[in-house]
Amino acid sequence: MRISIKYILYILYSLMILPTLYAQQGLTRKAYFPGTLRNSASGFSIDKYGYLIGGRSNSGWLNDFWRYNPDSDQWIQKANFPGAARWGAICVTSGSKAYYGLGENHPIGSKGDFWQYDAVSDTWQKLQDMPNGARYWAIAFVIKNKIYVGTGGANSSATPFLNDFWEYNIDSNTWLKKRNFPGPGRMQAVAYSQNQKGYVATGRGAGLNKADFWEYHPESDTWIQLPDIGKNLFYGAFSFVLDSIPHIGLGAFDNNLIYFNAADSTWQLLSDFDKINRENVISFCIGNKVYFGTGEDLNYNNYSDFWSFSPRVLGLPQISQSSLDWKIFPNPSLGKFSIQFNRLRMEEVNTELFNQLGQLVYNKKEIITTGNIEIDLSSSAILPGIYTIKISGGDHSKVERLVIW
Repeated sequence: MRISIKYILYILYSLMILPTLYAQQGLTRKAYFPGTLRNSASGFSIDKYGYLIGGRSNSGWLNDFWRYNPDSDQWIQKANFPGAARWGAICVTSGSKAYYGLGENHPIGSKGDFWQYDAVSDTWQKLQDMPNGARYWAIAFVIKNKIYVGTGGANSSATPFLNDFWEYNIDSNTWLKKRNFPGPGRMQAVAYSQNQKGYVATGRGAGLNKADFWEYHPESDTWIQLPDIGKNLFYGAFSFVLDSIPHIGLGAFDNNLIYFNAADSTWQLLSDFDKINRENVISFCIGNKVYFGTGEDLNYNNYSDFWSFSPRVLGLPQISQSSLDWKIFPNPSLGKFSIQFNRLRMEEVNTELFNQLGQLVYNKKEIITTGNIEIDLSSSAILPGIYTIKISGGDHSKVERLVIW
Protein backbone atom coordinates (compact mmCIF):
# COMPACT_ATOMS: atom_id res chain seq x y z
CA MET A 1 0.00 0.00 0.00
CA ARG A 2 1.58 3.31 -1.08
CA ILE A 3 1.25 6.48 0.97
CA SER A 4 0.29 9.57 -0.99
CA ILE A 5 0.21 13.22 -0.02
CA LYS A 6 -3.50 13.22 -0.83
CA TYR A 7 -4.21 10.48 1.69
CA ILE A 8 -2.06 12.12 4.36
CA LEU A 9 -3.90 15.41 3.96
CA TYR A 10 -7.23 13.56 4.05
CA ILE A 11 -6.32 11.82 7.30
CA LEU A 12 -5.16 15.03 8.96
CA TYR A 13 -8.33 16.83 7.83
CA SER A 14 -10.50 14.01 9.14
CA LEU A 15 -8.76 13.88 12.50
CA MET A 16 -9.17 17.61 13.10
CA ILE A 17 -12.41 18.54 11.34
CA LEU A 18 -14.70 15.66 10.50
CA PRO A 19 -15.63 14.53 14.02
CA THR A 20 -17.07 17.98 14.75
CA LEU A 21 -18.84 18.17 11.40
CA TYR A 22 -20.43 14.75 11.86
CA ALA A 23 -21.49 15.62 15.40
CA GLN A 24 -23.01 18.88 14.20
CA GLN A 25 -25.27 16.93 11.86
CA GLY A 26 -27.15 15.71 14.93
CA LEU A 27 -28.08 19.26 16.06
CA THR A 28 -31.61 20.30 15.07
CA ARG A 29 -33.49 23.50 15.86
CA LYS A 30 -36.92 22.78 17.31
CA ALA A 31 -39.98 24.95 17.93
CA TYR A 32 -39.22 27.95 20.12
CA PHE A 33 -40.41 27.69 23.69
CA PRO A 34 -43.59 29.83 23.66
CA GLY A 35 -43.46 31.01 27.27
CA THR A 36 -41.63 33.91 28.86
CA LEU A 37 -37.92 34.20 28.12
CA ARG A 38 -36.08 32.73 31.10
CA ASN A 39 -33.06 31.06 32.61
CA SER A 40 -32.48 28.67 35.52
CA ALA A 41 -35.72 26.77 34.90
CA SER A 42 -35.91 23.01 35.52
CA GLY A 43 -36.49 20.29 32.96
CA PHE A 44 -37.30 16.59 33.07
CA SER A 45 -38.79 13.85 30.90
CA ILE A 46 -41.24 11.06 31.63
CA ASP A 47 -42.08 8.52 28.95
CA LYS A 48 -42.29 10.34 25.61
CA TYR A 49 -42.77 13.89 26.94
CA GLY A 50 -40.46 16.60 28.17
CA TYR A 51 -41.37 19.17 30.83
CA LEU A 52 -40.24 22.66 31.79
CA ILE A 53 -41.06 24.37 35.07
CA GLY A 54 -40.25 27.69 36.74
CA GLY A 55 -37.18 29.83 36.22
CA ARG A 56 -36.49 33.54 36.33
CA SER A 57 -37.21 36.19 33.74
CA ASN A 58 -36.41 39.88 33.51
CA SER A 59 -39.74 40.62 35.15
CA GLY A 60 -39.67 38.14 38.02
CA TRP A 61 -39.77 34.53 39.17
CA LEU A 62 -41.96 31.91 37.55
CA ASN A 63 -44.05 28.89 38.49
CA ASP A 64 -45.59 28.06 35.12
CA PHE A 65 -45.46 24.46 33.90
CA TRP A 66 -45.15 23.22 30.30
CA ARG A 67 -45.12 19.90 28.45
CA TYR A 68 -43.25 19.26 25.19
CA ASN A 69 -44.22 16.62 22.61
CA PRO A 70 -41.23 15.74 20.41
CA ASP A 71 -43.42 13.93 17.86
CA SER A 72 -45.40 17.08 17.04
CA ASP A 73 -42.68 19.52 18.16
CA GLN A 74 -45.26 21.42 20.20
CA TRP A 75 -45.46 22.90 23.69
CA ILE A 76 -48.66 23.04 25.75
CA GLN A 77 -49.06 24.94 29.00
CA LYS A 78 -50.35 22.99 31.97
CA ALA A 79 -51.70 24.17 35.31
CA ASN A 80 -49.13 26.17 37.27
CA PHE A 81 -46.96 24.49 39.85
CA PRO A 82 -48.86 24.93 43.16
CA GLY A 83 -45.82 25.95 45.20
CA ALA A 84 -43.96 29.24 45.22
CA ALA A 85 -42.36 30.57 42.05
CA ARG A 86 -38.60 29.91 41.96
CA TRP A 87 -35.44 29.52 39.94
CA GLY A 88 -32.35 27.32 40.37
CA ALA A 89 -34.42 24.40 41.69
CA ILE A 90 -33.48 20.72 41.50
CA CYS A 91 -35.54 18.22 39.51
CA VAL A 92 -35.06 14.47 38.97
CA THR A 93 -37.32 11.59 37.96
CA SER A 94 -38.01 8.07 39.18
CA GLY A 95 -40.49 6.00 37.19
CA SER A 96 -43.54 8.06 36.27
CA LYS A 97 -42.87 10.67 38.93
CA ALA A 98 -40.73 13.80 39.07
CA TYR A 99 -39.25 15.32 42.23
CA TYR A 100 -38.85 19.09 42.31
CA GLY A 101 -37.84 21.56 44.97
CA LEU A 102 -35.43 23.95 46.67
CA GLY A 103 -34.44 27.00 44.57
CA GLU A 104 -34.56 30.74 45.10
CA ASN A 105 -37.51 33.11 45.39
CA HIS A 106 -36.75 36.78 46.02
CA PRO A 107 -37.58 38.51 48.27
CA ILE A 108 -38.65 35.46 50.29
CA GLY A 109 -35.22 33.83 49.89
CA SER A 110 -34.06 30.28 49.27
CA LYS A 111 -36.53 27.42 49.48
CA GLY A 112 -36.16 24.02 51.14
CA ASP A 113 -39.49 22.49 50.16
CA PHE A 114 -39.78 19.32 48.09
CA TRP A 115 -42.56 18.16 45.78
CA GLN A 116 -43.63 15.13 43.75
CA TYR A 117 -45.32 15.31 40.34
CA ASP A 118 -47.27 12.26 39.14
CA ALA A 119 -47.41 12.32 35.34
CA VAL A 120 -50.13 9.64 35.22
CA SER A 121 -52.63 11.53 37.39
CA ASP A 122 -51.19 14.97 36.51
CA THR A 123 -51.10 15.94 40.19
CA TRP A 124 -48.63 17.50 42.64
CA GLN A 125 -47.99 16.36 46.22
CA LYS A 126 -45.92 18.19 48.81
CA LEU A 127 -43.30 16.01 50.47
CA GLN A 128 -41.11 16.34 53.54
CA ASP A 129 -38.96 19.49 53.41
CA MET A 130 -35.22 18.95 53.08
CA PRO A 131 -33.50 19.70 56.42
CA ASN A 132 -31.38 22.82 56.08
CA GLY A 133 -32.44 22.67 52.45
CA ALA A 134 -32.77 26.37 51.67
CA ARG A 135 -30.47 26.77 48.65
CA TYR A 136 -30.40 27.27 44.90
CA TRP A 137 -28.42 25.76 42.01
CA ALA A 138 -27.86 22.53 43.97
CA ILE A 139 -27.21 19.09 42.44
CA ALA A 140 -29.31 15.93 42.57
CA PHE A 141 -29.22 12.40 41.17
CA VAL A 142 -31.18 9.17 41.65
CA ILE A 143 -29.87 5.72 42.59
CA LYS A 144 -32.51 3.01 43.02
CA ASN A 145 -35.24 4.46 45.28
CA LYS A 146 -33.04 7.19 46.76
CA ILE A 147 -32.50 10.79 45.67
CA TYR A 148 -29.19 12.38 46.60
CA VAL A 149 -29.08 16.16 46.99
CA GLY A 150 -26.28 18.51 47.93
CA THR A 151 -24.09 21.58 47.37
CA GLY A 152 -25.72 24.80 46.12
CA GLY A 153 -25.72 28.49 46.87
CA ALA A 154 -27.05 29.97 50.11
CA ASN A 155 -28.15 33.43 51.19
CA SER A 156 -25.40 33.65 53.76
CA SER A 157 -22.30 35.81 53.71
CA ALA A 158 -20.59 33.33 56.05
CA THR A 159 -21.21 30.18 53.96
CA PRO A 160 -22.45 31.20 50.50
CA PHE A 161 -21.33 27.92 48.91
CA LEU A 162 -22.53 24.65 50.45
CA ASN A 163 -21.07 21.14 50.45
CA ASP A 164 -23.51 19.21 52.66
CA PHE A 165 -25.07 16.09 51.18
CA TRP A 166 -28.39 14.35 51.87
CA GLU A 167 -30.31 11.21 50.92
CA TYR A 168 -34.08 11.24 50.34
CA ASN A 169 -35.90 7.90 50.61
CA ILE A 170 -38.77 7.88 48.12
CA ASP A 171 -40.57 5.00 49.86
CA SER A 172 -40.54 6.46 53.38
CA ASN A 173 -40.57 10.20 52.53
CA THR A 174 -37.62 10.80 54.85
CA TRP A 175 -34.25 12.56 54.66
CA LEU A 176 -30.93 11.24 55.99
CA LYS A 177 -27.73 13.25 56.37
CA LYS A 178 -24.80 11.71 54.50
CA ARG A 179 -21.08 12.42 54.45
CA ASN A 180 -20.37 15.91 53.11
CA PHE A 181 -19.27 16.33 49.54
CA PRO A 182 -15.46 16.49 50.02
CA GLY A 183 -14.72 19.10 47.36
CA PRO A 184 -15.01 22.83 47.97
CA GLY A 185 -18.54 24.15 48.43
CA ARG A 186 -20.12 25.20 45.15
CA MET A 187 -23.19 25.94 43.11
CA GLN A 188 -24.05 25.43 39.42
CA ALA A 189 -22.32 22.05 39.32
CA VAL A 190 -23.57 19.12 37.23
CA ALA A 191 -24.49 15.65 38.47
CA TYR A 192 -25.68 12.32 37.10
CA SER A 193 -25.85 8.67 38.14
CA GLN A 194 -24.59 5.59 36.34
CA ASN A 195 -24.04 1.97 37.36
CA GLN A 196 -25.37 2.64 40.88
CA LYS A 197 -22.88 5.43 41.49
CA GLY A 198 -23.27 9.20 41.53
CA TYR A 199 -21.04 11.73 39.80
CA VAL A 200 -20.50 15.45 40.44
CA ALA A 201 -18.38 17.80 38.36
CA THR A 202 -17.55 21.47 37.75
CA GLY A 203 -19.40 24.36 39.39
CA ARG A 204 -18.68 27.77 40.85
CA GLY A 205 -17.30 28.40 44.34
CA ALA A 206 -15.39 30.89 46.44
CA GLY A 207 -12.88 32.59 44.18
CA LEU A 208 -12.63 29.67 41.79
CA ASN A 209 -14.55 27.91 39.04
CA LYS A 210 -14.24 24.17 39.32
CA ALA A 211 -13.08 21.51 36.86
CA ASP A 212 -12.92 18.63 39.35
CA PHE A 213 -14.79 15.35 38.99
CA TRP A 214 -16.06 13.11 41.83
CA GLU A 215 -17.63 9.66 42.19
CA TYR A 216 -20.01 8.78 45.03
CA HIS A 217 -20.57 5.23 46.34
CA PRO A 218 -23.90 5.13 48.20
CA GLU A 219 -23.38 1.71 49.82
CA SER A 220 -20.29 2.88 51.71
CA ASP A 221 -21.18 6.61 51.73
CA THR A 222 -17.75 7.44 50.31
CA TRP A 223 -16.40 9.79 47.67
CA ILE A 224 -13.52 9.24 45.23
CA GLN A 225 -11.90 12.07 43.32
CA LEU A 226 -11.39 11.26 39.64
CA PRO A 227 -9.14 13.09 37.14
CA ASP A 228 -10.34 16.62 36.38
CA ILE A 229 -12.43 17.10 33.29
CA GLY A 230 -9.69 19.35 31.93
CA LYS A 231 -11.80 22.48 31.41
CA ASN A 232 -11.93 25.61 33.52
CA LEU A 233 -14.63 28.29 33.78
CA PHE A 234 -17.24 25.64 33.13
CA TYR A 235 -20.26 26.16 35.39
CA GLY A 236 -24.00 26.39 34.86
CA ALA A 237 -23.78 23.54 32.33
CA PHE A 238 -26.16 20.62 31.78
CA SER A 239 -25.38 16.91 31.93
CA PHE A 240 -27.02 13.74 30.67
CA VAL A 241 -26.31 10.06 29.96
CA LEU A 242 -27.24 8.50 26.62
CA ASP A 243 -26.13 5.07 25.36
CA SER A 244 -24.33 4.64 28.71
CA ILE A 245 -22.10 7.63 27.89
CA PRO A 246 -22.06 10.70 30.18
CA HIS A 247 -22.06 14.13 28.53
CA ILE A 248 -21.65 17.72 29.77
CA GLY A 249 -22.70 20.67 27.63
CA LEU A 250 -22.59 24.45 27.43
CA GLY A 251 -22.14 26.50 30.62
CA ALA A 252 -20.51 29.85 31.29
CA PHE A 253 -17.74 30.77 28.87
CA ASP A 254 -18.31 27.63 26.81
CA ASN A 255 -20.36 26.30 23.91
CA ASN A 256 -19.00 22.76 23.71
CA LEU A 257 -20.43 19.33 24.36
CA ILE A 258 -17.96 16.89 25.90
CA TYR A 259 -18.33 13.19 26.64
CA PHE A 260 -16.62 10.75 28.97
CA ASN A 261 -14.42 8.30 27.10
CA ALA A 262 -14.30 5.20 29.28
CA ALA A 263 -11.50 3.76 27.14
CA ASP A 264 -8.98 6.15 28.69
CA SER A 265 -11.06 7.80 31.47
CA THR A 266 -10.88 11.27 29.91
CA TRP A 267 -13.40 13.85 28.82
CA GLN A 268 -13.31 14.47 25.05
CA LEU A 269 -14.86 17.11 22.80
CA LEU A 270 -17.85 15.82 20.85
CA SER A 271 -19.29 18.98 19.33
CA ASP A 272 -19.05 22.75 19.20
CA PHE A 273 -22.52 24.28 19.34
CA ASP A 274 -21.31 27.37 17.47
CA LYS A 275 -23.32 30.38 18.68
CA ILE A 276 -25.29 28.55 21.41
CA ASN A 277 -23.10 29.97 24.15
CA ARG A 278 -24.97 30.20 27.44
CA GLU A 279 -25.55 28.84 30.92
CA ASN A 280 -28.51 27.71 33.02
CA VAL A 281 -30.45 26.03 30.22
CA ILE A 282 -32.98 23.24 30.74
CA SER A 283 -32.47 19.79 29.28
CA PHE A 284 -34.07 16.36 29.16
CA CYS A 285 -33.58 13.12 27.23
CA ILE A 286 -36.20 11.33 25.16
CA GLY A 287 -35.22 8.25 23.19
CA ASN A 288 -31.70 8.65 21.83
CA LYS A 289 -31.77 12.46 21.84
CA VAL A 290 -31.16 15.22 24.32
CA TYR A 291 -33.36 18.33 24.13
CA PHE A 292 -32.14 21.63 25.54
CA GLY A 293 -32.87 25.33 25.40
CA THR A 294 -33.73 28.63 27.11
CA GLY A 295 -30.97 29.95 29.41
CA GLU A 296 -28.91 33.14 29.54
CA ASP A 297 -25.69 34.45 28.06
CA LEU A 298 -22.90 36.36 29.81
CA ASN A 299 -24.73 39.64 29.17
CA TYR A 300 -27.79 38.31 31.06
CA ASN A 301 -29.90 38.03 27.92
CA ASN A 302 -32.53 35.29 28.18
CA TYR A 303 -33.48 32.97 25.33
CA SER A 304 -36.38 30.82 24.15
CA ASP A 305 -34.75 28.77 21.38
CA PHE A 306 -34.88 25.00 21.72
CA TRP A 307 -32.75 22.25 20.19
CA SER A 308 -32.36 18.50 19.92
CA PHE A 309 -29.09 16.69 19.55
CA SER A 310 -28.27 13.04 18.94
CA PRO A 311 -24.76 12.20 20.16
CA ARG A 312 -24.76 8.91 18.24
CA VAL A 313 -22.82 9.85 15.11
CA LEU A 314 -23.70 8.17 11.81
CA GLY A 315 -24.53 4.87 13.46
CA LEU A 316 -21.02 4.24 14.80
CA PRO A 317 -20.82 2.01 17.87
CA GLN A 318 -20.42 3.90 21.10
CA ILE A 319 -17.65 3.58 23.66
CA SER A 320 -18.77 1.73 26.76
CA GLN A 321 -17.16 0.69 29.98
CA SER A 322 -15.69 -2.80 29.75
CA SER A 323 -13.52 -5.30 31.55
CA LEU A 324 -12.24 -6.50 28.16
CA ASP A 325 -9.17 -4.30 27.86
CA TRP A 326 -6.80 -4.18 24.90
CA LYS A 327 -4.57 -1.85 22.95
CA ILE A 328 -3.60 -1.50 19.29
CA PHE A 329 -0.08 -0.97 18.03
CA PRO A 330 1.00 0.61 15.86
CA ASN A 331 -1.81 3.11 15.43
CA PRO A 332 -1.74 4.72 12.85
CA SER A 333 -0.51 1.86 10.70
CA LEU A 334 -0.28 0.80 7.06
CA GLY A 335 -3.04 -1.71 7.71
CA LYS A 336 -0.95 -4.29 9.56
CA PHE A 337 -1.27 -4.10 13.34
CA SER A 338 -1.50 -6.14 16.52
CA ILE A 339 -4.17 -6.15 19.22
CA GLN A 340 -2.73 -6.97 22.61
CA PHE A 341 -5.06 -8.12 25.37
CA ASN A 342 -4.51 -7.70 29.09
CA ARG A 343 -5.30 -11.33 29.87
CA LEU A 344 -4.06 -14.61 28.48
CA ARG A 345 -6.95 -16.97 29.12
CA MET A 346 -8.59 -18.59 26.11
CA GLU A 347 -11.58 -16.62 24.88
CA GLU A 348 -13.53 -16.07 21.67
CA VAL A 349 -13.51 -12.47 20.49
CA ASN A 350 -15.19 -10.74 17.57
CA THR A 351 -13.34 -7.95 15.75
CA GLU A 352 -15.42 -5.48 13.74
CA LEU A 353 -14.23 -2.50 11.70
CA PHE A 354 -16.59 0.34 10.74
CA ASN A 355 -15.93 3.18 8.30
CA GLN A 356 -17.03 6.77 8.94
CA LEU A 357 -20.46 6.07 7.48
CA GLY A 358 -21.01 3.39 10.10
CA GLN A 359 -20.71 0.59 7.53
CA LEU A 360 -19.16 -2.71 8.62
CA VAL A 361 -16.11 -3.30 6.41
CA TYR A 362 -14.36 -6.10 8.32
CA ASN A 363 -15.57 -8.78 10.68
CA LYS A 364 -13.74 -11.79 12.11
CA LYS A 365 -14.26 -14.15 15.04
CA GLU A 366 -11.37 -16.07 16.53
CA ILE A 367 -10.12 -17.67 19.72
CA ILE A 368 -7.31 -15.82 21.50
CA THR A 369 -4.80 -18.04 23.23
CA THR A 370 -1.59 -15.97 23.23
CA GLY A 371 -2.98 -12.60 24.25
CA ASN A 372 -2.40 -11.11 20.78
CA ILE A 373 -4.32 -10.89 17.52
CA GLU A 374 -2.44 -10.07 14.33
CA ILE A 375 -4.47 -8.31 11.63
CA ASP A 376 -3.17 -7.57 8.15
CA LEU A 377 -5.37 -5.36 5.96
CA SER A 378 -2.52 -4.02 3.83
CA SER A 379 -3.45 -6.13 0.82
CA SER A 380 -7.21 -5.82 1.21
CA ALA A 381 -9.66 -3.45 -0.44
CA ILE A 382 -9.90 -1.32 2.70
CA LEU A 383 -8.77 2.21 1.84
CA PRO A 384 -6.69 4.52 4.01
CA GLY A 385 -8.84 6.48 6.41
CA ILE A 386 -10.24 6.72 9.93
CA TYR A 387 -12.14 3.72 11.21
CA THR A 388 -13.85 2.59 14.39
CA ILE A 389 -12.72 -0.79 15.66
CA LYS A 390 -14.93 -2.73 18.06
CA ILE A 391 -13.80 -5.88 19.82
CA SER A 392 -16.31 -7.96 21.76
CA GLY A 393 -15.79 -10.91 24.08
CA GLY A 394 -18.51 -12.51 26.15
CA ASP A 395 -20.81 -9.70 27.32
CA HIS A 396 -18.08 -7.04 27.14
CA SER A 397 -16.93 -4.79 24.32
CA LYS A 398 -14.64 -1.87 23.74
CA VAL A 399 -14.38 0.66 20.92
CA GLU A 400 -11.45 2.77 19.72
CA ARG A 401 -10.48 4.86 16.71
CA LEU A 402 -8.13 3.25 14.19
CA VAL A 403 -6.18 5.14 11.52
CA ILE A 404 -4.90 3.39 8.40
CA TRP A 405 -2.45 5.30 6.20
